[in-house]
Amino acid sequence: MWLLPSLRRPASLERFFAAYRATGGSTPGMVLIADEDYRNNAETYEKITAEIPAGWFIRTTGKAITQGDKVREVWDEVKNCAWLGLLGDDCVPETPNWDRRLVASLDRNLIVSCDDGWQAPRRVANCWVISGELVRAVGYFFPPSLHHLFIDDVWETIGREGACWRCDMSVRVAHRNVLRGAAPVDETHR
Repeated sequence: MWLLPSLRRPASLERFFAAYRATGGSTPGMVLIADEDYRNNAETYEKITAEIPAGWFIRTTGKAITQGDKVREVWDEVKNCAWLGLLGDDCVPETPNWDRRLVASLDRNLIVSCDDGWQAPRRVANCWVISGELVRAVGYFFPPSLHHLFIDDVWETIGREGACWRCDMSVRVAHRNVLRGAAPVDETHR
């Protein structure tokens, strides 16, 4: 299951889901939205929910604001999944069947990332999947107290040191990040 934490960026979610549909996305996922964010943008989130692809749903997360807090809040709901993937709300899939291709690659690897148009293949990009078996062996998806930045470093280190990470450069999910000049600075970046 994909985990897609988002904060005050419903337009980014709409862009993600448009690209998801255009590329034939078909794997399930959970969008994680803080309660207050959902209330403040209810009309837009309700529109997204009405059009959300099969297998996807929005899960509100109480007061959890950060990616780490949101994922830790739903841990008991997702820890037994066969695989977990992390996407940013600034991801834009470009390769047809990108999601199934990444999940299928888990047969040969325990962590699979893709071409993000920025840091790959040197680094784990902003879109990656991990086998559920590995996540359960480690005991968490987000380490305690880690909120957002450096989660890719945690799993990249595990993947490098365990020789179980592969970057599939034939799959492109663009990372439209403000740090690379691919998105405007917004309230979340501040």
